[in-house]
Amino acid sequence: MDKRKKVKERRRRPKPIYFPTPGKKITMIAVIALAVIIIGAVVVYYYVYPRVDLEIKTLYHERIGGGSTGGGINVNVLFSNKGTEDIEGLSLVLTVINQTDQLMKQDSMSVGDIEPHEASEAYVDFIGNHLDTYYITLSVKFSSGGESYSKDYSYKTYEDAMNIVFLSEVSG
Repeated sequence: MDKRKKVKERRRRPKPIYFPTPGKKITMIAVIALAVIIIGAVVVYYYVYPRVDLEIKTLYHERIGGGSTGGGINVNVLFSNKGTEDIEGLSLVLTVINQTDQLMKQDSMSVGDIEPHEASEAYVDFIGNHLDTYYITLSVKFSSGGESYSKDYSYKTYEDAMNIVFLSEVSG
């Protein structure tokens, strides 16, 4: 009788769905270990490894109003510190010239310091013809990680553009 009970109990137990073989276990452990290593490397690079990485996003925007004879135009510059080093003493000279080489706006600005993974913004606005083409130049200077950086960028708008985004980067 005892034997019959044991046989019935064995038959009633649900069978496991997954039977990992030793090879599958090793593969699973290797995949998990590789994922942990890759994620760890990305975290170390993004937050620990000393690097300078300043993203400069320039937005040209024509405000509605004034028609084609003159309306407000904004040029916003967003600085994002994507690196791990502080950006110190960030300054900017922004110049806008129209298609006939007439100076529309020139402004020098001190943006200041930007900590890692933070952002800061500078902007100018002027009255201009929406049907003109504009040439925007940026001169950016800052220091970070014991080194000085100086970069110049030039952008060109076209006559029927209302919004344009220009993206640049300083890495070191």
